[in-house]
Amino acid sequence: MRRHFNFYSQYLIGVLFGIGLIISGMSNPQKILNFLDLAGNWDPSLMFVMGG
Repeated sequence: MRRHFNFYSQYLIGVLFGIGLIISGMSNPQKILNFLDLAGNWDPSLMFVMGG
C-alpha cells in the first residue's frame, strides 16, 4: 500500500511542476535562450521562476 502512495505522490508532484512550468512560460525554448543570452536580449524571468 505504501508503494502505491509513493508512486502517486511523485506523479502528482511531477504534474504540478509541469503545470507550473507551462504557466510561467518556461516551456517556450526562446524564453530559455533569452535567459542564456547575457550580451543581448537577456530575460531574467527564469531566475525568478527557479527561485520561487
